[in-house]
Amino acid sequence: MNMKLSYRDKIIFIVVIVILVLVVGFFVFIKARITESQDVKNNLTLKEQEKSEVESKINTLSDLEAQLKNDIKEVDSMQEPFLDEHYAFQADQYLYDLLKDTGITFKSMEIAGETEGMLSQYFYTRNALAYDLKMNADLSGDSLDQEVYDEYYATVPSAADDVKIAVDEVIITYGVPADSETLLPDWDIVLKTFDAISKDDKTLYIKAFEAGEGDDGGGEEASEPMSEMIMTVDVYSIHHMDTAAVK
Repeated sequence: MNMKLSYRDKIIFIVVIVILVLVVGFFVFIKARITESQDVKNNLTLKEQEKSEVESKINTLSDLEAQLKNDIKEVDSMQEPFLDEHYAFQADQYLYDLLKDTGITFKSMEIAGETEGMLSQYFYTRNALAYDLKMNADLSGDSLDQEVYDEYYATVPSAADDVKIAVDEVIITYGVPADSETLLPDWDIVLKTFDAISKDDKTLYIKAFEAGEGDDGGGEEASEPMSEMIMTVDVYSIHHMDTAAVK
């Protein structure tokens, strides 16, 4: 059977073929490129978001650094009053250096042992210095020491009762020049030892004190009369943070 296409049919046929090629080309090539382009766009948007987050963190880095420096200063300030527990025999050496110029003669110094102590020992106990009766008697409102007002109005910090800390008990036996007749000690020198400890910035606490008998120094090797004293000092210490390493 002989079929002859007219000119019109040929045109229609060609148009259909062109349309099919275009449709197939669209789905095979163009749509794939559109999908790939959309993925690239989505990835670009994600990266821009990540970039914004990183820039935001970088912008806050200086603030974090400043905060860290302030925290380091605060740590240094808080641990400064305590001896560093890392170093053995620091307590007795520190007390020796503190008392050696007070006029006493060291006989012995012993660390009796390390125990747990309450950190609250170095904070004011509520109403120990200030109480209603004392405050009511202060008619002028300015006749008491400032620490009393600070205590009464609760501006003095307090430590929680459950905060414990290492305590070295150091027993110091020393001689104090005594009167040659009465063998009584030179109490001014004794008071110097008390003042040296009480005024020191470290956390030192005189736990006990005992005055022994005097020695007239009249033995085989003559010496000046001395009176023996025994002082027990609690030394509070902590493991210091190495803030220099943090810096």
